[in-house]
Amino acid sequence: MAEYKKPTTEAEFNANFHPKKPLMTDTEAYYESSRCLYCYDAPCVTACPTGIDIPQFIRQINSGTNEGAAKTIYDSNWMGHACGNVCPTEELCEGACVYNHSDVKPIEIGRLQAHATAEVIRTKKKLFRVGKDTGKKVAVIGAGPAGISAACELRMLGHAVTIYEARALPSGLCVHGVAPYKLTNEEALDEMAYLQEQFGFDVHYNKAIAGRADLEKLEKDFDAIFIGIGLGSTSKLGVIGEDKKGVLGALEYAEGIEDEAPQITYREQGDRAWRRKHSNGCRQRKLPNGCRECYHRLPPWCGRDGCLLVRVRPCEEEWCEGIVQRYTC
Repeated sequence: MAEYKKPTTEAEFNANFHPKKPLMTDTEAYYESSRCLYCYDAPCVTACPTGIDIPQFIRQINSGTNEGAAKTIYDSNWMGHACGNVCPTEELCEGACVYNHSDVKPIEIGRLQAHATAEVIRTKKKLFRVGKDTGKKVAVIGAGPAGISAACELRMLGHAVTIYEARALPSGLCVHGVAPYKLTNEEALDEMAYLQEQFGFDVHYNKAIAGRADLEKLEKDFDAIFIGIGLGSTSKLGVIGEDKKGVLGALEYAEGIEDEAPQITYREQGDRAWRRKHSNGCRQRKLPNGCRECYHRLPPWCGRDGCLLVRVRPCEEEWCEGIVQRYTC
Protein backbone atom coordinates (compact mmCIF):
# COMPACT_ATOMS: atom_id res chain seq x y z
CA MET A 1 0.00 0.00 0.00
CA ALA A 2 1.31 3.44 -0.88
CA GLU A 3 2.32 5.57 2.07
CA TYR A 4 1.07 9.13 2.28
CA LYS A 5 3.59 11.44 3.89
CA LYS A 6 2.39 14.62 5.49
CA PRO A 7 3.76 17.81 3.90
CA THR A 8 6.64 19.30 5.85
CA THR A 9 6.98 22.59 3.98
CA GLU A 10 4.55 25.20 2.80
CA ALA A 11 5.47 24.41 -0.81
CA GLU A 12 4.56 20.73 -0.34
CA PHE A 13 1.28 21.65 1.36
CA ASN A 14 0.32 24.05 -1.43
CA ALA A 15 1.19 21.44 -4.04
CA ASN A 16 -1.06 18.87 -2.34
CA PHE A 17 -3.96 21.28 -1.89
CA HIS A 18 -3.69 23.69 -4.80
CA PRO A 19 -7.00 25.50 -5.48
CA LYS A 20 -9.64 23.48 -7.28
CA LYS A 21 -11.10 26.71 -8.64
CA PRO A 22 -8.26 29.24 -8.83
CA LEU A 23 -9.16 32.90 -8.98
CA MET A 24 -9.63 34.31 -12.46
CA THR A 25 -7.63 37.20 -13.81
CA ASP A 26 -9.53 40.24 -15.10
CA THR A 27 -8.96 39.03 -18.65
CA GLU A 28 -10.22 35.53 -17.92
CA ALA A 29 -13.28 36.96 -16.18
CA TYR A 30 -14.01 39.26 -19.13
CA TYR A 31 -13.90 36.47 -21.71
CA GLU A 32 -15.86 34.03 -19.53
CA SER A 33 -18.56 36.61 -18.76
CA SER A 34 -18.80 37.38 -22.50
CA ARG A 35 -20.12 33.86 -23.07
CA CYS A 36 -23.24 34.41 -20.95
CA LEU A 37 -26.52 34.55 -22.90
CA TYR A 38 -28.33 36.48 -20.11
CA CYS A 39 -31.34 34.18 -20.37
CA TYR A 40 -34.68 35.89 -19.69
CA ASP A 41 -35.86 33.02 -17.48
CA ALA A 42 -32.35 32.40 -16.04
CA PRO A 43 -32.49 28.75 -14.90
CA CYS A 44 -29.21 29.36 -13.05
CA VAL A 45 -31.00 31.76 -10.69
CA THR A 46 -33.74 29.21 -10.04
CA ALA A 47 -31.08 26.61 -9.22
CA CYS A 48 -29.23 28.92 -6.81
CA PRO A 49 -30.33 28.24 -3.19
CA THR A 50 -29.80 31.92 -2.33
CA GLY A 51 -31.40 33.31 -5.49
CA ILE A 52 -28.47 35.47 -6.62
CA ASP A 53 -29.22 37.46 -9.77
CA ILE A 54 -26.52 35.64 -11.72
CA PRO A 55 -27.06 37.18 -15.19
CA GLN A 56 -26.94 40.61 -13.57
CA PHE A 57 -23.62 40.16 -11.80
CA ILE A 58 -22.07 38.47 -14.84
CA ARG A 59 -23.13 41.42 -17.01
CA GLN A 60 -21.60 43.77 -14.45
CA ILE A 61 -18.31 41.86 -14.55
CA ASN A 62 -18.34 42.02 -18.32
CA SER A 63 -18.85 45.79 -18.24
CA GLY A 64 -15.93 46.20 -15.84
CA THR A 65 -17.92 46.96 -12.70
CA ASN A 66 -16.73 44.24 -10.34
CA GLU A 67 -17.83 46.29 -7.34
CA GLY A 68 -21.39 46.34 -8.65
CA ALA A 69 -21.19 42.60 -9.27
CA ALA A 70 -20.05 42.01 -5.69
CA LYS A 71 -22.90 44.19 -4.42
CA THR A 72 -25.40 42.11 -6.41
CA ILE A 73 -23.93 38.92 -4.95
CA TYR A 74 -23.84 40.12 -1.34
CA ASP A 75 -27.39 41.47 -1.61
CA SER A 76 -28.53 37.84 -1.78
CA ASN A 77 -25.74 35.97 -0.01
CA TRP A 78 -23.57 37.39 2.77
CA MET A 79 -21.10 34.53 2.33
CA GLY A 80 -20.69 35.33 -1.35
CA HIS A 81 -16.98 34.63 -1.65
CA ALA A 82 -17.04 31.41 0.36
CA CYS A 83 -19.99 30.09 -1.63
CA GLY A 84 -18.36 31.02 -4.93
CA ASN A 85 -15.55 28.63 -4.00
CA VAL A 86 -17.32 25.95 -1.99
CA CYS A 87 -20.81 25.55 -3.49
CA PRO A 88 -21.30 22.47 -5.73
CA THR A 89 -22.00 24.76 -8.67
CA GLU A 90 -21.76 21.84 -11.10
CA GLU A 91 -24.95 20.49 -9.53
CA LEU A 92 -26.66 23.86 -8.98
CA CYS A 93 -26.33 27.02 -11.08
CA GLU A 94 -23.77 25.69 -13.57
CA GLY A 95 -25.67 22.42 -13.78
CA ALA A 96 -28.75 24.39 -14.87
CA CYS A 97 -26.91 26.48 -17.48
CA VAL A 98 -28.56 26.18 -20.90
CA TYR A 99 -25.18 25.49 -22.51
CA ASN A 100 -25.41 21.97 -21.07
CA HIS A 101 -28.22 21.21 -23.54
CA SER A 102 -25.86 21.96 -26.43
CA ASP A 103 -22.92 19.97 -25.07
CA VAL A 104 -21.08 23.24 -24.48
CA LYS A 105 -19.15 23.98 -21.31
CA PRO A 106 -21.44 25.93 -18.92
CA ILE A 107 -20.50 29.36 -17.64
CA GLU A 108 -18.06 29.12 -14.72
CA ILE A 109 -20.43 30.99 -12.41
CA GLY A 110 -18.68 30.04 -9.19
CA ARG A 111 -15.29 31.33 -10.32
CA LEU A 112 -16.85 34.56 -11.62
CA GLN A 113 -18.58 35.03 -8.28
CA ALA A 114 -15.32 34.46 -6.39
CA HIS A 115 -13.53 36.87 -8.74
CA ALA A 116 -15.91 39.76 -8.05
CA THR A 117 -16.08 39.27 -4.28
CA ALA A 118 -12.32 38.74 -3.91
CA GLU A 119 -11.66 42.16 -5.40
CA VAL A 120 -13.86 44.08 -2.97
CA ILE A 121 -12.47 42.09 -0.03
CA ARG A 122 -8.92 42.88 -1.13
CA THR A 123 -9.62 46.58 -1.64
CA LYS A 124 -11.94 46.80 1.41
CA LYS A 125 -14.54 48.52 -0.72
CA LYS A 126 -17.45 49.89 1.30
CA LEU A 127 -20.64 48.52 -0.27
CA PHE A 128 -23.19 48.83 2.53
CA ARG A 129 -24.32 51.31 5.16
CA VAL A 130 -25.89 50.17 8.39
CA GLY A 131 -29.41 51.26 9.19
CA LYS A 132 -30.40 54.04 11.57
CA ASP A 133 -29.85 52.99 15.19
CA THR A 134 -33.03 51.48 16.62
CA GLY A 135 -31.73 51.18 20.17
CA LYS A 136 -32.37 47.43 20.04
CA LYS A 137 -29.71 44.84 20.88
CA VAL A 138 -29.56 41.31 19.48
CA ALA A 139 -27.37 38.43 20.65
CA VAL A 140 -26.25 35.93 18.03
CA ILE A 141 -25.07 32.52 19.18
CA GLY A 142 -22.54 31.13 16.71
CA ALA A 143 -20.19 32.92 14.29
CA GLY A 144 -20.77 30.51 11.43
CA PRO A 145 -22.43 31.39 8.11
CA ALA A 146 -25.90 31.56 9.70
CA GLY A 147 -24.78 33.77 12.58
CA ILE A 148 -22.70 36.09 10.40
CA SER A 149 -25.51 36.44 7.86
CA ALA A 150 -27.99 37.21 10.61
CA ALA A 151 -25.62 39.82 12.04
CA CYS A 152 -25.32 41.54 8.65
CA GLU A 153 -29.09 41.61 8.14
CA LEU A 154 -29.70 42.92 11.65
CA ARG A 155 -27.10 45.67 11.26
CA MET A 156 -28.77 46.71 7.99
CA LEU A 157 -31.92 47.19 10.06
CA GLY A 158 -30.07 49.30 12.61
CA HIS A 159 -29.91 46.86 15.52
CA ALA A 160 -26.75 46.44 17.62
CA VAL A 161 -25.36 42.90 17.34
CA THR A 162 -23.08 40.87 19.58
CA ILE A 163 -21.97 37.40 18.45
CA TYR A 164 -20.91 34.69 20.91
CA GLU A 165 -18.69 32.02 19.39
CA ALA A 166 -17.62 28.89 21.30
CA ARG A 167 -14.50 28.38 19.20
CA ALA A 168 -11.43 30.56 18.76
CA LEU A 169 -12.10 31.22 15.06
CA PRO A 170 -15.14 32.56 13.19
CA SER A 171 -16.84 31.36 9.98
CA GLY A 172 -17.89 27.93 11.28
CA LEU A 173 -17.84 25.27 8.60
CA CYS A 174 -15.89 27.54 6.22
CA VAL A 175 -12.87 27.27 8.54
CA HIS A 176 -13.45 24.02 10.39
CA GLY A 177 -14.97 21.79 7.71
CA VAL A 178 -13.77 22.81 4.24
CA ALA A 179 -10.59 21.42 2.69
CA PRO A 180 -8.09 24.12 1.63
CA TYR A 181 -8.20 23.17 -2.06
CA LYS A 182 -11.73 24.61 -2.03
CA LEU A 183 -11.36 27.49 0.42
CA THR A 184 -8.37 28.39 2.56
CA ASN A 185 -8.73 29.61 6.13
CA GLU A 186 -7.12 32.86 5.07
CA GLU A 187 -9.86 33.48 2.48
CA ALA A 188 -12.63 32.62 4.94
CA LEU A 189 -11.18 34.87 7.64
CA ASP A 190 -10.61 37.71 5.19
CA GLU A 191 -14.27 37.65 4.20
CA MET A 192 -15.30 37.59 7.86
CA ALA A 193 -13.03 40.56 8.60
CA TYR A 194 -14.45 42.40 5.59
CA LEU A 195 -18.05 41.90 6.75
CA GLN A 196 -17.21 42.83 10.33
CA GLU A 197 -15.58 46.04 9.12
CA GLN A 198 -18.60 46.79 6.91
CA PHE A 199 -21.23 46.30 9.59
CA GLY A 200 -19.45 46.80 12.91
CA PHE A 201 -20.87 43.88 14.87
CA ASP A 202 -18.98 42.58 17.91
CA VAL A 203 -17.70 39.01 18.27
CA HIS A 204 -16.65 37.29 21.51
CA TYR A 205 -14.55 34.17 20.84
CA ASN A 206 -14.19 31.17 23.16
CA LYS A 207 -17.48 32.23 24.68
CA ALA A 208 -19.77 29.21 24.68
CA ILE A 209 -23.40 29.59 25.72
CA ALA A 210 -23.41 26.40 27.73
CA GLY A 211 -26.57 26.31 29.80
CA ARG A 212 -29.75 27.83 31.10
CA ALA A 213 -27.91 30.44 33.19
CA ASP A 214 -26.10 31.77 30.12
CA LEU A 215 -29.33 31.93 28.12
CA GLU A 216 -31.17 33.70 30.91
CA LYS A 217 -28.43 36.31 31.06
CA LEU A 218 -28.72 36.88 27.32
CA GLU A 219 -32.48 37.19 27.62
CA LYS A 220 -31.98 39.82 30.29
CA ASP A 221 -29.31 41.81 28.42
CA PHE A 222 -30.69 41.64 24.86
CA ASP A 223 -33.97 42.30 23.10
CA ALA A 224 -33.70 39.18 20.93
CA ILE A 225 -31.51 36.10 20.46
CA PHE A 226 -30.60 34.36 17.20
CA ILE A 227 -29.35 30.79 17.53
CA GLY A 228 -27.07 29.53 14.75
CA ILE A 229 -25.14 26.70 16.35
CA GLY A 230 -24.17 24.92 13.13
CA LEU A 231 -23.94 21.27 12.13
CA GLY A 232 -22.19 19.86 15.17
CA SER A 233 -20.05 16.75 14.95
CA THR A 234 -20.24 14.13 12.20
CA SER A 235 -23.12 11.67 12.56
CA LYS A 236 -22.17 8.19 13.73
CA LEU A 237 -22.66 5.20 11.44
CA GLY A 238 -23.05 2.67 14.20
CA VAL A 239 -20.41 0.33 12.74
CA ILE A 240 -17.85 -1.70 14.64
CA GLY A 241 -14.59 0.12 15.20
CA GLU A 242 -15.75 3.68 14.60
CA ASP A 243 -14.79 4.58 18.16
CA LYS A 244 -11.18 3.44 17.66
CA LYS A 245 -8.21 5.77 17.72
CA GLY A 246 -7.49 7.26 14.31
CA VAL A 247 -11.06 6.89 13.02
CA LEU A 248 -12.30 10.37 12.23
CA GLY A 249 -15.52 11.84 10.89
CA ALA A 250 -15.41 13.78 7.64
CA LEU A 251 -15.69 17.21 9.30
CA GLU A 252 -13.10 16.40 11.92
CA TYR A 253 -10.72 15.12 9.25
CA ALA A 254 -11.18 18.24 7.10
CA GLU A 255 -10.58 20.45 10.11
CA GLY A 256 -7.32 18.66 10.81
CA ILE A 257 -5.98 19.17 7.29
CA GLU A 258 -5.25 22.86 7.72
CA ASP A 259 -3.95 22.24 11.23
CA GLU A 260 -1.09 20.39 9.56
CA ALA A 261 -0.25 23.31 7.27
CA PRO A 262 3.29 24.54 7.93
CA GLN A 263 2.37 28.19 8.21
CA ILE A 264 1.84 30.81 10.88
CA THR A 265 -1.42 32.63 11.19
CA TYR A 266 -2.28 35.31 13.70
CA ARG A 267 -4.74 38.10 14.30
CA GLU A 268 -3.99 41.66 15.27
CA GLN A 269 -6.89 42.42 17.55
CA GLY A 270 -6.50 46.19 17.41
CA ASP A 271 -7.63 46.69 13.82
CA ARG A 272 -9.38 43.32 13.45
CA ALA A 273 -7.19 42.51 10.46
CA TRP A 274 -6.02 39.00 9.70
CA ARG A 275 -2.50 38.64 8.38
CA ARG A 276 -0.14 35.85 7.53
CA LYS A 277 3.49 35.56 8.58
CA HIS A 278 6.05 32.95 7.62
CA SER A 279 9.25 32.00 9.39
CA ASN A 280 12.25 29.76 8.88
CA GLY A 281 13.23 27.79 11.96
CA CYS A 282 12.20 28.42 15.53
CA ARG A 283 12.44 31.68 17.39
CA GLN A 284 10.40 33.03 20.22
CA ARG A 285 9.29 36.58 20.81
CA LYS A 286 7.18 38.29 23.41
CA LEU A 287 3.80 39.55 22.31
CA PRO A 288 1.42 42.13 23.82
CA ASN A 289 -0.35 41.16 27.04
CA GLY A 290 2.56 38.96 28.09
CA CYS A 291 1.94 36.22 25.48
CA ARG A 292 4.78 34.41 23.75
CA GLU A 293 4.84 32.36 20.58
CA CYS A 294 7.22 29.95 18.94
CA TYR A 295 7.76 30.72 15.27
CA HIS A 296 7.93 27.05 14.33
CA ARG A 297 5.27 26.05 11.80
CA LEU A 298 1.75 26.74 13.07
CA PRO A 299 1.05 28.36 16.42
CA PRO A 300 -3.40 28.79 16.87
CA TRP A 301 -5.64 31.33 18.20
CA CYS A 302 -5.21 31.93 21.89
CA GLY A 303 -8.75 33.29 21.82
CA ARG A 304 -8.26 35.83 24.57
CA ASP A 305 -9.12 39.42 23.61
CA GLY A 306 -5.98 41.25 22.55
CA CYS A 307 -3.83 38.13 22.36
CA LEU A 308 -1.96 37.32 19.18
CA LEU A 309 -1.04 33.71 20.04
CA VAL A 310 -2.52 31.46 17.42
CA ARG A 311 -1.89 27.72 17.34
CA VAL A 312 0.24 25.46 19.50
CA ARG A 313 2.53 23.11 17.59
CA PRO A 314 5.40 20.80 18.60
CA CYS A 315 8.87 22.25 18.12
CA GLU A 316 12.02 20.29 17.38
CA GLU A 317 14.54 22.95 18.33
CA GLU A 318 16.63 21.89 21.35
CA TRP A 319 16.70 25.36 22.87
CA CYS A 320 12.92 25.36 22.79
CA GLU A 321 12.93 22.13 24.83
CA GLY A 322 11.19 20.17 22.11
CA ILE A 323 7.67 21.46 22.67
CA VAL A 324 5.79 24.72 22.55
CA GLN A 325 3.80 25.42 25.69
CA ARG A 326 0.34 27.02 25.60
CA TYR A 327 1.15 30.42 27.03
CA THR A 328 -1.68 32.35 28.62
CA CYS A 329 -2.35 36.06 28.70
